[in-house]
Amino acid sequence: MAQDKEVTANRTYKSSVFIMVFQEKKELLELYNAVSGKHYEDPEELEAVMLNIRPGHNQRLMEASRTLREYAEFVERVRKYAKTIVLNEAVERAVTECIAEFAYLANIRNLIKNTGWSAAEAMKAIGVPEEKWQEYEKKLKESQK
Repeated sequence: MAQDKEVTANRTYKSSVFIMVFQEKKELLELYNAVSGKHYEDPEELEAVMLNIRPGHNQRLMEASRTLREYAEFVERVRKYAKTIVLNEAVERAVTECIAEFAYLANIRNLIKNTGWSAAEAMKAIGVPEEKWQEYEKKLKESQK
C-alpha cells in the first residue's frame, strides 16, 4: 500500500529505538565522547544532547560513532521504504537488510584484521555478492575515518 504523504514516526517510538540501540553504556559513552569532543570514561558524567543525524548533518559525529552511523542508516532506510510500502513493512525490511549488511561488514573487518586479507578476499570468502563489493568497500573506508 503506497502512502502519499511524508511519513513521520512517533517521537516516543523513535526515542525507544534510540534507547535500545544505545542501551549499553559503553556505546552511549562512545557517542557522547564523539559529540562533545571529550574523552570521558565514566558514563555517569554524561549529559543528553539532541542532534540531527540525517544524511549531510553532523558529519564529524557520524564519522566518530559507527553505532550512531548505523542507526542513522536504519532510520533513513525506513523513511525511504515507507514512501512506497506501509510503515510496518518498511521497518521490517530495513531491520532485515541492516542486520545482514552490518553482519557482513563486521565479518569482513574481522577477516581483514585477523588474516591480513584484502577486503575483496574477505568478501569472497564469506560469500558477499560481487555486486555489493564496491558498496561495502566504501562503507569500510567510511568506518575507518
